[in-house]
Amino acid sequence: MTIALMSVSAVQQDVFAKDAGMSMTATAEEDGNIISITGITTANNGAVTITVKTPDGANLQAIGQETPDANGEFSTEFNVSNWKQDGMYKIKANQGTSLLYSITLNVEVIGGMTAETSTTESSLVSNQ
Repeated sequence: MTIALMSVSAVQQDVFAKDAGMSMTATAEEDGNIISITGITTANNGAVTITVKTPDGANLQAIGQETPDANGEFSTEFNVSNWKQDGMYKIKANQGTSLLYSITLNVEVIGGMTAETSTTESSLVSNQ
């Protein structure tokens, strides 16, 4: 005689799921001088620090802090007209100490002008 026992939970696992992380988009028009940064974070632990490193990685070109609104959204702009090095600038956003809240985008600048850009990076993960 074989007996099979089965257990079925009536509570869906989605009840316990929570998204975590950050997403950021950089946009720029061709031959423009403004890089627009928009993002969203699921953390409510303070400001998002945004840093821009020069293409050679040796210098910090710009830094800023943005406080996310009640929906976790943040945005800022960088004027690149006085950025001297040509190449890919690394834009990094950090919030808190978790690696979930750290992302990096690359944007090309030549002669103080932007290349057409629309790039997004996300560390949003679902903890199920």
